[in-house]
Amino acid sequence: MAAWENSGDWPETYTTVEDYVERPRIRSKRRKKIDWNATRSKAAYFFLVLFEAVYFGRPMDLIPGAENFPFAKITGVLAIGGFVLSSTSNQKFKMSKEMKLFVALFIQLCMATAFSTWRGGSFNIVFMGFSKILLLVLVLVECASSIGRLRQLIYLHTGLVAVIALLSIIKHDTVGDGRVTGAVNGIFGNPNDLACAVVCVVPFALMFMISERNPAVKIGWGIALSWMAYCVFVTASRGAFMGMLVCLVAGWIYMGKSSRRIIGAAMGLGLLVAVAVGLQGGYGTRVKSILNPDLDETRSSEARQDLLFLSIELAEQYPLFGIGPGQFLEYSGNWHVAHNSYTEFAAEAGLLAAILFTWMLVHTIRKARYIALAKEADPQLRVYAGAIVASLMAFSLMIFFLSLEYQFETYIYIGYGSALGALYSASLKARQAEQENNGVTEEGVEVEGEDENAEDSEAEDAELPEETESGDGYDWEPS
Repeated sequence: MAAWENSGDWPETYTTVEDYVERPRIRSKRRKKIDWNATRSKAAYFFLVLFEAVYFGRPMDLIPGAENFPFAKITGVLAIGGFVLSSTSNQKFKMSKEMKLFVALFIQLCMATAFSTWRGGSFNIVFMGFSKILLLVLVLVECASSIGRLRQLIYLHTGLVAVIALLSIIKHDTVGDGRVTGAVNGIFGNPNDLACAVVCVVPFALMFMISERNPAVKIGWGIALSWMAYCVFVTASRGAFMGMLVCLVAGWIYMGKSSRRIIGAAMGLGLLVAVAVGLQGGYGTRVKSILNPDLDETRSSEARQDLLFLSIELAEQYPLFGIGPGQFLEYSGNWHVAHNSYTEFAAEAGLLAAILFTWMLVHTIRKARYIALAKEADPQLRVYAGAIVASLMAFSLMIFFLSLEYQFETYIYIGYGSALGALYSASLKARQAEQENNGVTEEGVEVEGEDENAEDSEAEDAELPEETESGDGYDWEPS
């Protein structure tokens, strides 16, 4: 028996021996209490990673007999379910401006469905397809709550696209006039879509090669970049050629001075590959046909020009709600898309849909550009922001020649930019809180002549800046 028990000198918090024995057990149980909100968030992130692996890896096309198994639906629903459960118990969930624009775009598509020439077809596109894309992008933005998670998502995305590019080169399936198409279906199903997917991850591959410390891995990314460039050129995609130039120039500008030598080397490598491929085939002629359509022997540029003008005419005739999501195929007369995401949105869902879509892209680019140029930002965030700027700028150009407005691929880059913006805002708030706790003013000068205890209490009571109209706690307008 303890000495304090015989003496009657009991601790103030205990009244009996049983209390002394049982209360530590109660405290230990409380310490082991599971944070279900964090667990649901981790589950949502885990299934989001699986969904991304399925979406870009296409196991249903690579595994014999698995073409009808709903890999994407299962992982997507589980990721959305985990997100919904975690967000309902998290009162601090807020959407950034680009995500609010995304929701507004979905509402516009819903209204356009009501006025569609074929409501059933538009309903399937909007409510059975586009709604899932919206939820998955929200899952991405919410779950990529650390730079480590964001890096994992981008790393998986880039690595899988690089593997598909290599498989496409090895398989070498060609269409039309000898253009290489994807080894799998989905977003790699034709030469133009394959080239677009590869070009958009080139800045990320450059980013990983720049930031990697392991020489073997750095060389590995360099080799991957070489076959990715070769894959783009054997597709003979004119839009991808322009997109590649834009992403390399944007990367040179926004990915930091330390990366310019590597990007310059990548430009030189791309030029050599272009010359080699151009000498072997008619890719050089196709590129020249951008400025001189008469050089296009297949006359595809003329056909696309007619489709472009038709989409503009339909947008003028139905400016409010368009002809209905997905209905341009029927209006084209030969079941072709408009090959322009902007004008097809305007024709199918009204001018407001095209404006919201463009606004969302432009705002995300400006946000990422601001972070890339912000001297107070973490160097790692700045490199990521520069890569996202390069990727989004290239993608925004290439969808002038592609109809990808209803694809998840289109919005994942916006999700990356939105998640990065949230991380940057969080880092600024953390830095401000640290300065307040250390008794430092905005200019970084220590406050003198005040009592330290009073200073600490004021720092604890201080509130963070209110949210701005952008919804993510920071005004992205350059100063």
